[in-house]
Amino acid sequence: MRKIGTILSILVLLLWSTSNAQNYALEFNGSSNFVAIPDHDNLDLTGDYSVEAWIYCHSFTSGNGIISKYQTGAADGFVIRIGDNQNISFDGLQSPTNSLTANTWHHVAGVVNSGVCYIYIDGSLKTSSSSGYLVTSANSDPLCIGVDYTTRFFDGLIDEVRIWNDARTVTEINNNKNIELTGSESGLVAYYKMSNGSGTTLTDNTGNGHTGTITGATWTVANDLSLPVELMSFSAKPENKSIILEWATASESDNLGFILERCMENSDYEQIASYKTHSDLTGKGTTSSTSQYSFIDNNVTVGKEYTYRLSDVSSDGNRSEIGKTEVKVSAIPTTTQLFAAYPNPFNPSTTLKYNLAKDGHVTLGVFDMLGRQISLLNDLYQTAGEYSAQWDGSTDSGIMAPSGTYLVRLQTGNLSQIQKVILIK
Repeated sequence: MRKIGTILSILVLLLWSTSNAQNYALEFNGSSNFVAIPDHDNLDLTGDYSVEAWIYCHSFTSGNGIISKYQTGAADGFVIRIGDNQNISFDGLQSPTNSLTANTWHHVAGVVNSGVCYIYIDGSLKTSSSSGYLVTSANSDPLCIGVDYTTRFFDGLIDEVRIWNDARTVTEINNNKNIELTGSESGLVAYYKMSNGSGTTLTDNTGNGHTGTITGATWTVANDLSLPVELMSFSAKPENKSIILEWATASESDNLGFILERCMENSDYEQIASYKTHSDLTGKGTTSSTSQYSFIDNNVTVGKEYTYRLSDVSSDGNRSEIGKTEVKVSAIPTTTQLFAAYPNPFNPSTTLKYNLAKDGHVTLGVFDMLGRQISLLNDLYQTAGEYSAQWDGSTDSGIMAPSGTYLVRLQTGNLSQIQKVILIK
């Protein structure tokens, strides 16, 4: 199953070595279907713990249970469930209204860490509070999937349920939510791939044996409901006064194209580009080949932090969020400066960094001690900002320069700066 959520990081390229490619999920009818797992001591999570799952909601009714183990009172157990405002409830804590979209795969996680409750949706923290319900004692109720502690049943699909006896970090959630676990991960006490495809037993894929009994829920080929895009990476990097957004897909299925949105802290998302207005965002339709995309956002303010959200649109018009990344626009340097090379002495290459305080034509060259140019690294117009170049010891003619001391010269306008570098072979 290809259920791609959010990729949270600053300037990080996340590539999955193992794709989350299960073929089945359990579908619950919202009125009577659930899974019951017998009570066990290590399912009584009375300290730090985490519960997580992939969900695909057909409808939203307050209290529809996803994962629960709850007896006579809030402090006797835990529950993560749906709210009627298209949000998540976890041990008395509510995520914001409209945190979820109907008939779309979302990853949800509830975490308790040192007395504080956290709700994550698609790998992003939605809310946290120290006033949530904290489990203070064990209970004898079964662990249930698809129902809360009364008779409020989930309507939709559930997959990849994981129960941990430790507090998962946002990095751990994001690094693992899109891959199949081995079942032997530290802190994992119950894990349900839901890839059985038949029968009335839901297998625990850890060595703890917490196998569940399915009542009414049916096996569904989840690929039929998968997102049209299998995202490999989504990154943003500052480039002077702009942000360069790049993403790659491993495959696409009936994909019309992409939509890019942007927001600053404490502000709403605004759409900045769409496949309808920018041809570069048009999808490849259906392909099993890797595809690369990019977009340059020139309408940004230096010094501000931005969050970008990437969505795709399928041929039937279904829109799904598939990626998110954050970046800060670097401030424009106040002075033009060529910095000392690093490493220096060097072998086989060294990095040459420089700042430009204003736009202009730039040449960056390497000269021998007699003043003869042996390598021209840059000769172009550049806007104000931070730059770097590398010299690998080769000359303009393509041969390697001999060991020795060389001069690197930055020339822009009437300004010229020089640094020494030492090539060692």
